[in-house]
Amino acid sequence: MANKKTELHASEVALNGARIVKLYGITSGEMTIQKIPYAWHYSAGEICVDFDNVKGRRQKCVGL
Repeated sequence: MANKKTELHASEVALNGARIVKLYGITSGEMTIQKIPYAWHYSAGEICVDFDNVKGRRQKCVGL
C-alpha cells in the first residue's frame, strides 16, 4: 500500500510540475509529501519525478 501511495504522489507532483512549466517556464523543482521528497524535471516533452519508496529509488516519467 505504501508503494501505491508514493506512486500516486509522484503523479501529483508531475501534474503540478506540468502546471509550473506551463505558467512560469520553470523546468525543475522539488516537493515534499508526507516527509518524502519528490524531485521533478521537465525535458524533451516529458516530466520525470525521482523519489524513494519501499523498493528503493524510483523514477516516474509522464509525456506531455
